[in-house]
Amino acid sequence: MSIGHFPTVLAALLLAAYASVAQAAPFAYVTRGDGVVRVIDTSSQNIVATINTGGRPEGVGINPEGRRAFVANAATNELHVIDTAAHAIIANLSVAPGPSAVVLNPSGTRVYVLHPGSGGASQLTIFNTENLTGAGSLVFANRAERLAMSADGSRLFVSHPNANSVSVVDTASLAVNSIGTGASPYGMAHDPNLNRLYVANAGGTVTVINVGNGTPIATLLLPGCQGSRNVAVNPQGTRLFVTCEDTNNLQAVNLASLQVTTVAMGSRPTAVDVTPDGQLVLVINSASGTVNIQQEDNPAAGRGLVTVGGNPSGFGRFIGGPTTFLPLVPGVLSGLWWNPVESGWGIHLTQRRNTIFAAWFTYDPIGAPRWYVASNCSMSPPLPCPDCIENAFCSGDLFEVNGPRFFHDPFDPRAVQTTRVGILQLEFRDRSNGKMSYVLGSQSRTLQIQRQVFRSGVALAIDYTDLWWNPSESGWGLGITQQSDVMFLTWFVYEDTGRPIWYVASNCTVKGGGNGCTGRLYRVAGPPGPITIGNFDRSKVVPDDVGTIDVTFTDANNGVISYTVENISGSKAITRQLF
Repeated sequence: MSIGHFPTVLAALLLAAYASVAQAAPFAYVTRGDGVVRVIDTSSQNIVATINTGGRPEGVGINPEGRRAFVANAATNELHVIDTAAHAIIANLSVAPGPSAVVLNPSGTRVYVLHPGSGGASQLTIFNTENLTGAGSLVFANRAERLAMSADGSRLFVSHPNANSVSVVDTASLAVNSIGTGASPYGMAHDPNLNRLYVANAGGTVTVINVGNGTPIATLLLPGCQGSRNVAVNPQGTRLFVTCEDTNNLQAVNLASLQVTTVAMGSRPTAVDVTPDGQLVLVINSASGTVNIQQEDNPAAGRGLVTVGGNPSGFGRFIGGPTTFLPLVPGVLSGLWWNPVESGWGIHLTQRRNTIFAAWFTYDPIGAPRWYVASNCSMSPPLPCPDCIENAFCSGDLFEVNGPRFFHDPFDPRAVQTTRVGILQLEFRDRSNGKMSYVLGSQSRTLQIQRQVFRSGVALAIDYTDLWWNPSESGWGLGITQQSDVMFLTWFVYEDTGRPIWYVASNCTVKGGGNGCTGRLYRVAGPPGPITIGNFDRSKVVPDDVGTIDVTFTDANNGVISYTVENISGSKAITRQLF
């Protein structure tokens, strides 16, 4: 849509490749037995967040570039879902009693949760991470302690200390085979380079298993190691790291020469993990409440010591999260779309992989602003690559959302209510032209849409085009479309009656440093909305200047909005909404 003095430009969209931006170190999620998760920036070696979970959080599952971390809480019987950009819990999933270890498949679409059980048997529960629904389960006759995943996601490994064995689960069929190990196997690590599984046995040995044929091929002896519990291998597959709880040291094994280096750690070192770039090794010391940070290529060289307090554990793949800003940038279909013949309404699209989040801002039957969302418009068939846009289409349910009074009360996500009102389908001929079809109540319509081009010029280093939100206030959002030195903001909130209302800043001028924008904010009235098909009268689109909005980004993925709307001022933290 085009509002106020801001001109509509009908020139071709200037597509620019996303520019590279600075690296961001991954984070370590260290669980404590007193209901806290400490988040460590592995680059600065500072604690950057503290997440309160309650209960007794234990195992952590996270991919190197994962957008979500999963933490098992053995006391509350929950699986906490953490947004790794915001370092905030966005969901708590009820699970079977006593969850401990957690692991994800490489694509991040499945999370596997282990429940050791109080008796001899143990349970494995599988969840779909996209919608947090159950995707299968297994029961093992023996108690299980740890999980590991093959690099290709085809095999899940489960250790059984009482049975001196490891179960190998085919993740497609859930068929299970058993492989014998040394005495009391615990932690495991898979090396994709040689397709080997390294299993730490409690007595100071490591069993090496050829995953291809499922047979043990060697036993590594670790002199001076007792209580070996967890193991990690570097990305190159050249060095192995084993924690020794009873002797308070880390064993670093050169896998070419089998030379072992013993490095003193804190009291009762438990978990160990290697940063995705293979530069650092982190060891969690449960009794001393510290995390040792060692240099991977020279394990005896300490790089830092972080005090996390409590009784930390965090076993599993506890280092991960975005390693660069680029994985957070949405796909090429993202941005503002419209029908130029019906200037006055629009639809903001955010594409991530094979899903589009569509936020449609239009008018109700009396011409008041109203918005709808299709939060899971799924590509069908799934796109094989990010740039395969021609003839792609998506379809999903359309929802109306009502919520709390946005500008008068503290935002309460529990007051947000969604109602399914129809179906949305989007088809794309290319990156800039498509078709929108919807069923809303008893009405249906198909019309052409195109990307709205409102500015030409050189793209800035960071593209902030995306859907933004505050994870603690789920239910409202801010659509940002950036073209050169202008941003078009579409703000989806609620009026005093709780009904959805939208505002736009159609000419939010980018600041000199490129880290935000400032502009006037408009509430727009229009002709009767989708309920009156084919009779959109553009002359009835009336913008009303209601205030100002300022967006300041603190980095590529986080920022703050400050606003004054009809003499009410406030501010909100925002982050890219990942899905």
